[in-house]
Amino acid sequence: MLLLAAALSVGTLAPQAGFFAGPVVAQWRERFGPKRVVLGGAALIAAGFALLGVAREVWQFCVLYGLLGVTAGMTGTVPLATSFSNGLRAAAGW
Repeated sequence: MLLLAAALSVGTLAPQAGFFAGPVVAQWRERFGPKRVVLGGAALIAAGFALLGVAREVWQFCVLYGLLGVTAGMTGTVPLATSFSNGLRAAAGW
């Protein structure tokens, strides 16, 4: 039963980490541009999955999986949505 509870909590860890990292990722996107943020996030995702393969303890897996949520936020919704909305504003002349 404890293993099931741990699995369920780990499954919600990455989306929560990505949610809370959203404002920071948005600032990085404004400072460094969307291309650098997305490419950096993709490189960190690759490194995170490689490290998940060598995790020996449950806590190591949980920490790495939570960090993967942050890096997924770097490659997903936040930089792409802000780029899209900025493009629409520029096209509309706002």
